[in-house]
Amino acid sequence: MPFIKMDADAYDEMLEELGEEVISGPRPSGEFEYQTVEGKFKTSKLSAQARLIADALRAAGATTFRIAYDGGYDEGFSHPETITINGKPTDPAAVVKQITTPALVTALREEYKKQKWSAESAATSADAEIVRDAFDMLAYEIASVLLGDGFGTGEYQLYGALTADLKTGQVTDDENAEKPSSMDSID
Repeated sequence: MPFIKMDADAYDEMLEELGEEVISGPRPSGEFEYQTVEGKFKTSKLSAQARLIADALRAAGATTFRIAYDGGYDEGFSHPETITINGKPTDPAAVVKQITTPALVTALREEYKKQKWSAESAATSADAEIVRDAFDMLAYEIASVLLGDGFGTGEYQLYGALTADLKTGQVTDDENAEKPSSMDSID
């Protein structure tokens, strides 16, 4: 996990309750510390919606996708930052506009209709919203490759950024990622 801040008091409580047989490693410092991680995503392992977006991005000439993430305690979030298209970093909102086609929207609506949690919104959401939701889903699924499902849930805080190569699937974490300003008040 890239930049992670473990709760030292929670560590002490778990150590006392569970013992050294279960809890190992040094006591956390209580400060953000960087931990190297790398991974690779497979398009075939993505949800149908994320796969449709990944295919649309590649068809539009996208090569890399930069994603910021943060979380802790009960939530983890991924945030699309930039997509490199034909060598140019592009804002996600512009990319959503660029790839929103009737064919993509129809395919996404069909996939969303298959799931209880999204069936109603699939019928009523605007085209751009359907594409943006699937785009966010792709960001989350790629971040989960490095951080695990449900990342950001536990007795810690984390943040960072990564870049995914949309051709090879290689996911590289950024050891120079900046802490989100929303986390400044948490320290």
